[in-house]
Amino acid sequence: MVNIKTHKHVLMLGDLHLGDINFNLEKELIEVIKSKKFDCIIIGGDTFDTWRGISVEELIVKYKKIFSLLKQKKNVIFLKGNHDTNLDELEKSGFIVKNHYNYLTSRKKKVKVLHGHEFDKYRNYFEILGKITSYAEEKINRILKWFHIPIALRVVRLWFGLDRPTIWLALRRKHYIYSDTDYLIFGHTHTPMYGTMKGIRYYNWGSWQRDRGYRPSYVINKENDFRIEFLHIKKRKLILHFISILSNIKEKYTKKNNKLKKN
Repeated sequence: MVNIKTHKHVLMLGDLHLGDINFNLEKELIEVIKSKKFDCIIIGGDTFDTWRGISVEELIVKYKKIFSLLKQKKNVIFLKGNHDTNLDELEKSGFIVKNHYNYLTSRKKKVKVLHGHEFDKYRNYFEILGKITSYAEEKINRILKWFHIPIALRVVRLWFGLDRPTIWLALRRKHYIYSDTDYLIFGHTHTPMYGTMKGIRYYNWGSWQRDRGYRPSYVINKENDFRIEFLHIKKRKLILHFISILSNIKEKYTKKNNKLKKN
């Protein structure tokens, strides 16, 4: 590993899945990026979800606030995830795109960051089916959202998700991927976790989705300290949630009736 940079304060997050209807915390993401003076920010893969039928170009425009903010930061690295089919547009915008990223902590400990699909032995078998299912799932979810129905199909997560035993087994079998480092940071599973495998400490940042019951989460490395942090989200009581849904339906119905009367 030649010319490895040293970073003192690093933000690592991933699995944003921009383009997925479950990404609805743009403002909170911006606040996290702004919260500290990070000398490196690593967006660790599955930044986009083109499987849902929207191109990278369209998503960069749609979420221009995020990308405009990241352009103002130094050492912003985008990693390739299995949902990131084409990141040429990011490179054209001046961002660094890599398959994985290595750096040193202030105390010269080696850190390796990758998306995590490298440990997913089932991915190649089901990827085509996953793309088709994701596309159909997204269209159905948008219809459900339009009707303010508090249900979201997550078939892809149920069928193609990875549990902890699968990951532990893959980490053990594919030790050669990270055997040259002290810390391994990855995502892909949408499940935040940490542990030690063959003397190497690993952390999983989880995701920016909420489809597995976890709050959006990310990893922060300061000096030689690593920790997983969870986004603070105000919980709305279920009864109030249903009342707001009913009021929204009533409001839409009233507006439509008023338009018809005018015509």
